[in-house]
Amino acid sequence: AHLGEVARHVPPSTFNAQAVSNVANAFAKADIPNPPLFAFLSQVSMELPEEGFTAQGVSIVLNAYAKLDVRDEALFRRLSLVAQRLPMEDYSAQSIANIVNAFAKCDLDDP
Repeated sequence: AHLGEVARHVPPSTFNAQAVSNVANAFAKADIPNPPLFAFLSQVSMELPEEGFTAQGVSIVLNAYAKLDVRDEALFRRLSLVAQRLPMEDYSAQSIANIVNAFAKCDLDDP
């Protein structure tokens, strides 16, 4: 819980898409739900430029939220739109599987 609090006090302007995916993934892998941290990461993600995201990054963020049962419809919608604008060659089988699994686990339709 302490590191979640520390992460929330890091200035949002110092985060990029990779940092968001790293932090979200670490907490999900450790199975540490932290609603305030994930709300913060969502806010940061919503403000990041689309160009900073990769298919892998989108899939990791969505998978982390799904694993911890954080159902953030606005974030999923935004990252779905980001994903739809990425070039097809940016995708791997794993990133596709993670994105589909995340939407299914959260019972959300991919627009």
